[in-house]
Amino acid sequence: MEYSHGRKFGQNFLDSLEIVLKILGIAGIGKTDIVLEVGPGRGALTFEIAKRAKKVFAVEKDRNLARQLHGDMEKSRMKNCEIIEGDIRDIHPATDFLGAERYILLGNIPYYITARLFRKFLEEEPMQPEKIIFMVQREIAERIVSCEPDHTLLSVSIRAYGVPAIELFVPRTTFSPPPRVDSSVISVSLISRKRFATHGVSEKDFFRVLRAGFSHPRKVIISNIAEALSLEKKSISNLFQEIGIQEKARPSELSIEQWFFVAKKLSEM
Repeated sequence: MEYSHGRKFGQNFLDSLEIVLKILGIAGIGKTDIVLEVGPGRGALTFEIAKRAKKVFAVEKDRNLARQLHGDMEKSRMKNCEIIEGDIRDIHPATDFLGAERYILLGNIPYYITARLFRKFLEEEPMQPEKIIFMVQREIAERIVSCEPDHTLLSVSIRAYGVPAIELFVPRTTFSPPPRVDSSVISVSLISRKRFATHGVSEKDFFRVLRAGFSHPRKVIISNIAEALSLEKKSISNLFQEIGIQEKARPSELSIEQWFFVAKKLSEM
């Protein structure tokens, strides 16, 4: 039996039921859970989710795959699974079909929309997912879980909302045909907006400062922020000295807490 890893990886198919079951174990899906699956493909993971969850919404962009999966679900009498034909980037779970119910977000996603999907769902109003489980390229997973002094714009953005962790390494040899890259399963848990409230800074102001700071990742933050936000370098330097950040610090070197302090202070200037 083949387990689809999705057309986004060049129509590679996961041959290992063991890995499929490990992914479900990581997600911790139970009879009371609602799951939103991204890109179900041929539905190998979808069927296994449906056996365990209260309800599954599987969003598939490919019309042929969506219709085939819908037919397969009907034949299998999986009444707790709804196949939605559409682009996940245009889906708003709370208003489209979920209402106020919390959900687990799960799927195999391609490199080119990884950052966009994380940001979309972590910023989703009025309801964020309670947990995210994505299979991504191994290199991207390593960037996501990086900490100072190796932070990236993506890692800080995700840590602002939750706790990322690499859960499982999935070698390319487990796919047929093998893709060019290895994959990893990554989770984001404890998702909330508490840090913004705790630090008294809005999401808008936080990300405005964060994007300015990472506008040139190899340059010092002071120069980046001054240029991007049209501020005086001296005032930013004084701020950094006040909160104990080195004047020559680069964006990758700041901790998540330091980013919140900087964003808070700059939003008041």
